[in-house]
Amino acid sequence: MTAVSSHSNSLFTSITFSKLRCHNPEISNFARSSPPQTNKLNRRSSSNFPKCHALGKRTNVYETLTLLNFPATIEEDSVSAVVDEVWSLQYRAAGPICGSAGPFTPLATAPTSIAPAFTHAVLFRYGEQRLLESFMSNPRIKDMLDTSAPKTARTVVTLSFSSIIPNELEAIFRRGSEWDEGYEMVVALKLHPGSSEEDAMEFLNLTQQLATSSAYGAVQAGAGKCASLVTHGSADSSSSTDPSTEIAPDYMLLVRFQTKEQLLAFVQCPAVGAALEGDERSPIKALWAGSLVITPSDNSTTKPHYAKPL
Repeated sequence: MTAVSSHSNSLFTSITFSKLRCHNPEISNFARSSPPQTNKLNRRSSSNFPKCHALGKRTNVYETLTLLNFPATIEEDSVSAVVDEVWSLQYRAAGPICGSAGPFTPLATAPTSIAPAFTHAVLFRYGEQRLLESFMSNPRIKDMLDTSAPKTARTVVTLSFSSIIPNELEAIFRRGSEWDEGYEMVVALKLHPGSSEEDAMEFLNLTQQLATSSAYGAVQAGAGKCASLVTHGSADSSSSTDPSTEIAPDYMLLVRFQTKEQLLAFVQCPAVGAALEGDERSPIKALWAGSLVITPSDNSTTKPHYAKPL
């Protein structure tokens, strides 16, 4: 595998990523509490370095993330009923190979001014792009998302995007005890002006390696281009601007953790913090970010439906 591009590498080097290369998997400690190091690593025994392995065989999968925003006045039972219905759509039409649903909590370090305060999310995965498109165009699916759900939810939007993940059955289908519960970190990203797509993808590849390293222990990390964002329900015809254009990203990053502590530690590492905070040295910047909380039964039962930012 090739070395990182110069633009992406400038940020990673400045925040002690200078030795993160595919031929050298050792990286430094990325805790924010550590003294800042520029263009060099802390002088420690190599046994103390978290192991960050180069990405192995990868494959494309396709995802839809439906985000819902429920007013605080809506009763919890009504909220759960709607989210359960959306989650159950995977059994009404062919397409999804797995799905998760639950409360969606914003990340405190991410920008929130241009994004609706989403309260819940439903994530579906597909093996092929055509299956995603067929599912989303199915009349039963469209009726639920365009008509039924917006009667209760203030906002309903669906993002469609690709994701590059390990080419293993357990990883593709999200099978195993490590998937029973956890936290799905969701980050919507825009390309910084002057940065290239190559820079962005290299940055995301390095971020995925970091997430699944021994330092942070993510179950899986995937990233890819966002193909579309659809706002369901009736739009405000008096508005000259489609609100979905303000939250539509160029890229999506999904990282699954088993514990909240792992997620919070990852958010605080400089590389991720740079993207979340819009650091100009990063080729990409976050538009919004949050965490989808997965329950042990992997259903959409949620209490409470309003949560404080992580």
